[in-house]
Amino acid sequence: MDAESLQEEGLQTLSSLLKFLQALPDWGVQVLLALITLLIFYIFRRFILNIAESWLRRLVKRFNLGETSELIVDALMLPARILLIAAALAIANSIVLPGPDISDSVTRIVRSLTFVSAFVSGFRLVDILGLNEHRIKALVGFNIEDRLMPVLRTVLKLTLFVIAIFVVMSEWKIDVSGLLASLGIVGLAFSLAAQDTVSNLFGFSTIIGDRPFIVGEYIQSGTIEGVVEKVGIRSTRIRKPDRGIITVPNNLLATAPVERFLRRRIQFTLGVTYETSAEQMEILLERLREMLRDRDKILKTSVAVYFTDFGGSSLDIMILCEVTIRDWRMLLEEREQVNLNVMRIVADMGLSVAFPTRSVYVDGLPKNWTVGLPDTLPEND
Repeated sequence: MDAESLQEEGLQTLSSLLKFLQALPDWGVQVLLALITLLIFYIFRRFILNIAESWLRRLVKRFNLGETSELIVDALMLPARILLIAAALAIANSIVLPGPDISDSVTRIVRSLTFVSAFVSGFRLVDILGLNEHRIKALVGFNIEDRLMPVLRTVLKLTLFVIAIFVVMSEWKIDVSGLLASLGIVGLAFSLAAQDTVSNLFGFSTIIGDRPFIVGEYIQSGTIEGVVEKVGIRSTRIRKPDRGIITVPNNLLATAPVERFLRRRIQFTLGVTYETSAEQMEILLERLREMLRDRDKILKTSVAVYFTDFGGSSLDIMILCEVTIRDWRMLLEEREQVNLNVMRIVADMGLSVAFPTRSVYVDGLPKNWTVGLPDTLPEND
């Protein structure tokens, strides 16, 4: 087939196409133009996305994020594809100029896709940027434990998802007041049913955020004391001195006073009788201090022995020291030896440990107090 034949065939094809277009109604031409526009975007989508990707890479490299830059670009490519679809629809809508109803619907679709692209970008960047303790401190100025970060990420993602739904619904003129009221009722019922769980979750946040204690420390809160073994989302496990494990809800530990000890203590009050002189008290205090400092398992800098109070029936001495022992039985053995040594020192000095007593002093007797008594008292056999 020569060139003239090809040219003639091409002219005939073009003429047939023009006749077909002329025969189409107005709405058919509009639909055809819209399809051609979308087809052009589909054909050149790779080229457009490659341009967008290269531009994003140059933009992200300015922030010196290292390997994170590649992850950010990969995460933003899906929102870029959604934006490309929105742009194609917007251009097709402006070229075709359909009726008001169709144009308004297409505009809403374009705006909805734009919003979805923005929320998908935020949703995917939450994990990649990876909120951590240092970034939170740089933003808001206070420390948050790294273990709390997964909870914060989940809450942030859920918030973005809910906002995206309500924004898209409002774009399509859907009344969300009824849905909000329904969600409020459901949320109230859920909060009442899961009140303890929610309070424990907030307690976990308080424990992790304020750090009143950490795992491995010895704490005391009310009648509960022991070594913290694990801080969970719902409860905290504490190993008591008798080796039993108690599980405490986090909301109780978050609202109750907690006393923390870096080490276990031996602490008690020794009461000696009031017959003890000041000189004897000074010697007793010094000997007790020396005894405690000489023990290998007692931290010497923690020894505190002081004459503190004049008690109701004793002179009270406070004895306090920290031990480098974590095992409960070994702690009891050490405390037993300390108590025995205290008894030996008190006995060696000729002193006595006081016990509760009560003395009654009679200021005077009536003159006839002997009336009714026998003249002589019987002798004991």
